[in-house]
This record gives sequence, C-alpha cells and structure tokens, in this order.
Amino acid sequence: MKLTNIFRLPRHKTFNYIPRYYDAKKEQEEKRKKELLELVEIEKQKMTTENNQQDNQNDYESDYQRTISSAFNRKQKEKIAINTNQLLIIGVLVGGCVLFWNFGTQGILFAIAGIVWVVFRMRMKKR
Repeated sequence: MKLTNIFRLPRHKTFNYIPRYYDAKKEQEEKRKKELLELVEIEKQKMTTENNQQDNQNDYESDYQRTISSAFNRKQKEKIAINTNQLLIIGVLVGGCVLFWNFGTQGILFAIAGIVWVVFRMRMKKR
C-alpha cells in the first residue's frame, strides 16, 4: 500500500519556451548595421596599409640615418681604442726602460709580475 503525502499539491508543468516574433524592421536594421561595420573594417584596413607604407618609408630613412651615424661613432671609438692601445704600449716600454735603468732585470721581472697580477684581478672582478 502506498502512502501519499496529503500536504503535497500538484504543480503545473513549466517549459523553457521563449516566444519568437518576426520583426522586419529590426532585421533590416541589423543587416544594415552589419554592412556598415564591414565597410568600417575595410576602411580601417585601407588606412592601416597606407599608414604602414608611410611608416615603412620613414623607418627606412631613420634606419639609414642610424646606420650612417653608427658608422661614424664606430670609427671614432676605433680611433680612441687605437690611441689608448698606443699609449699603453708606449707607457709599458718607457716604464720597462726606466725599471731596467734603475733596477736591472729584477725590476723588469717585478713589473711583469705586477702586470700579470693586475690583469688577473680585473678578470676576477668581471665574474
């Protein structure tokens, strides 16, 4: 025997039904809106391609200027490096001559040891 609940009342059935209405004006407006958006996108693409072409021309000119200026800067740095190398060589030769004149071969050996120590210390600082 089945016992039923006396307090339970039957409920009506519900569905997820959304009524649809055909609106011709709304459909035309949406269609026109789509067309206008497509036209706007096409115009944007045209504008960006034109801007890109102009930007490419400007980039080429600025790259050319950068290349020329970097070539001059590189040449100046090479001259400075050559001058410092020449000064260093001259300084080592003059210092070696002075050490040899004053201390003999022991002075030159001491100078070589000092140079090796300085180079070693500089390399250790770089790490």
